[in-house]
Amino acid sequence: MNFISVFRIIKAKYAATAYSGEGSRNNEGRWHHKGYAVVYASKSLALAALETLANFDGFPPHEIKFCSVRADIPQAFIMPLENMPDHWSVKPIPLATQDLGTLWLKNKESAALRVPSVLIHSEYNYLINPQHPDFDKIKIYPEEPFTFDERLNKR
Repeated sequence: MNFISVFRIIKAKYAATAYSGEGSRNNEGRWHHKGYAVVYASKSLALAALETLANFDGFPPHEIKFCSVRADIPQAFIMPLENMPDHWSVKPIPLATQDLGTLWLKNKESAALRVPSVLIHSEYNYLINPQHPDFDKIKIYPEEPFTFDERLNKR
């Protein structure tokens, strides 16, 4: 079976629940409405780092400890997003993208959905549905410490 490896960078204190989707349940995102558990992961560790930095107001404080958590998704469980909504990458987040992702979650169409990154349109992020029946076939690895290099803080 072929797998796609994906990565998340999160605060270390949340490592045990990195792929539960509970953090997203309390917040809306580009591809889901508030109230739905979904996991956002990236195709590479580098893209995961950029996505994490994009969600901070400035460079993360030194006292915050981060970790990376890798997962392997069977390729057969991944559905590529084919009908991209117009203006999918703009701010504020369009309802069309939230509706699309939420519908995908509700219908349990696949365990993972491949979507383009807003930061680098030719790179991919993956939405993972922890409520999907095949979710338990996704291999989640132990967390590893992750630090952001200070050279990234030269603004």
